[in-house]
Amino acid sequence: MVWRSFIRSGSIRLVSNTAQPANTLSSTLIGRFRATFDGKPDWAWPFVPSIPFVGRHYRQGSGILIYASAENFTWLDRKTPPEWLADDDAWNRYRVQYEMLGRSSADFFPWVGIQPVTDGGLLVAALFVAEQLGHELPTEPRSLLEHISLSNWCKFTIKIPGKNKDYVGNLKRSIPSLPYVLGELNELQPALVLVPVKAWNRDLFRAVMRGASPSTRFIPVHQFNGRVVSVRLHRFDSRAQELHRRYAGKPLGEWMGRLRRVNGEHAWRYIALLHEALSERTVLAT
Repeated sequence: MVWRSFIRSGSIRLVSNTAQPANTLSSTLIGRFRATFDGKPDWAWPFVPSIPFVGRHYRQGSGILIYASAENFTWLDRKTPPEWLADDDAWNRYRVQYEMLGRSSADFFPWVGIQPVTDGGLLVAALFVAEQLGHELPTEPRSLLEHISLSNWCKFTIKIPGKNKDYVGNLKRSIPSLPYVLGELNELQPALVLVPVKAWNRDLFRAVMRGASPSTRFIPVHQFNGRVVSVRLHRFDSRAQELHRRYAGKPLGEWMGRLRRVNGEHAWRYIALLHEALSERTVLAT
C-alpha cells in the first residue's frame, strides 16, 4: 500500500529551516499531493484530496494548523459538481472556495468549504489558542485566516447518498489519508496543531504525525459542533462561565456571540476544554 512507503524508517523528508512564503508552500504541497495520489478508495466520492488552506502570512515553525474531520459532500446529492472539483483547482479547493465565495461575502465567518470554520467554531479556537500562546494575530476573521492553516484530517469522504458519515480514527478507512497528513505536516512544520482526538488515539497515526513534524505541539480535541459542546463537555461548565465573563467585551467574546449552529452558552465549554489542554504540558509534549 502507498502509505507504507511514507512511514518506513528514513523515508520522511524534512523541510528546510528556511521558511517558505505561503504561495510557495501551497505549490509545494500540491506537488507533493499529486505525487502521492494513486487513486481514491472505492468507497469515496471521486475527488482528489485537497491541500490545507494556507494563509498568506503563515510561517513554518510558528504557525497554527487546525484540523476538522472530513469534508461533507451531501450537497452534491442535489447539485452538479462545480468545475473547480473537476479541474486542477480541486487540489487547493479550500483556498479556491474562499476566494470565490468567502472573501467578499457579508458573513462574519467566511466560507472555505470546511463547515466548522464557516460556522466559526474552529476560527474561534484559533483566536483563543493564538492568544494563549502570546501570538499577536488579527482579530478580524478574514485577516486571521491568512495567518493560520486549516484542513480536514481525512482526505476522502464516504459516499452515502443523503448522509455525511464521520470516520476519523477508523483505522481501515483513515489509512489512505495518512500519507497526505504526513506530507502536509512535514511541509508546514506548525508550532501547534489541534488534531481530532480519535485520530490522535491511534498509535500509528500519532507516531506518523510526530515523526513528520517533531517540534510540533499536538493538542487532541473533540470536534467543535453543537452535539459535542452540549452533550459531551458538561464537566467544563463552571470554567466555561468564568471564561465567558472574562472575555465579555473583547474580540473573543464578540466572535463567540456570532457562532452558527451551536448553543452560544454551551460553546464556551469548548474554550474551557482548550484552556485546560493548553495548561497541561503533558498533553502537548511530543
